[in-house]
Amino acid sequence: MRAWHFAERRPVDRLRDSTLDAFFTNDTIGRPGEALIREGIQNSLDAAQGNGPIGVRVFVSEDEGATKPEGFKSYFVGAWEHFTADANGLSNVPSEDDKCRFLLFEDFGTTGLQGDTAQTDPGPGKNPFFYFFRAEGRSDKHDQDRGRWGIGKDVFLQASRVKAMFGVTVRSDDRKRLLMGQAVLKSHQVGPKQYLPEGWYGEQYEGKPVMPVEDAATIDEFCRVFR
Repeated sequence: MRAWHFAERRPVDRLRDSTLDAFFTNDTIGRPGEALIREGIQNSLDAAQGNGPIGVRVFVSEDEGATKPEGFKSYFVGAWEHFTADANGLSNVPSEDDKCRFLLFEDFGTTGLQGDTAQTDPGPGKNPFFYFFRAEGRSDKHDQDRGRWGIGKDVFLQASRVKAMFGVTVRSDDRKRLLMGQAVLKSHQVGPKQYLPEGWYGEQYEGKPVMPVEDAATIDEFCRVFR
């Protein structure tokens, strides 16, 4: 089912919260707005195909371009009970019936998020998909690359009132088009169950991590809704 999936916290799991909030503060990075633009663009620069030109489009919806609930509700199935849970680290949480303001980074002439989408550990070689969606504080970039700490992408989460982001990628090697979402809250409780901080939007299959959506109609509609 295409929905948001948060893993239950087992008795053997530590009570753990992400440290990203402490890293992305005014005192730590100076001007958060500048950091957002810089980090949002540098991944595109490092993912350029060969020596060809790339383009980066940045769109801020404001209220005028915000998406209405009937447009985005299907992309937040399974999320709201976590977004509204006590002690989840969120403040000023919007209602699911509010319009959704959004920030969009779109690049062209890049390789896309390549790699095995089912991989759950670093493994040999490069896997940009793994490091973007499944790793925190880790990167497969090298010294000459612009972003090496594996945290730059998290400015998107910090810019969100629900600490969530979506990614649509078109991969240059296999031409697959994928859609996935990620949210990083704090450890929290929904009803009698305890949950880990991270959640993903995608498809849940037995024995696999949450997998990206590949259905063309779903991705087409997502792109239309969020421009």
